[in-house]
Amino acid sequence: MDALIFLLILATLIAMWRGKRRLAGALFAVSLVAVWMLFKHHATDTLPINL
Repeated sequence: MDALIFLLILATLIAMWRGKRRLAGALFAVSLVAVWMLFKHHATDTLPINL
């Protein structure tokens, strides 16, 4: 999942450099949602700690 996010951000940067604003905006939105989902998954994951 992490590698997919990095590839999405790389594709966003390439789209920005080539001047494709709509594609860059869409890729940015998709990568932002992917980061949010990854954070939500890790933030709600319980840790198996026995004290």
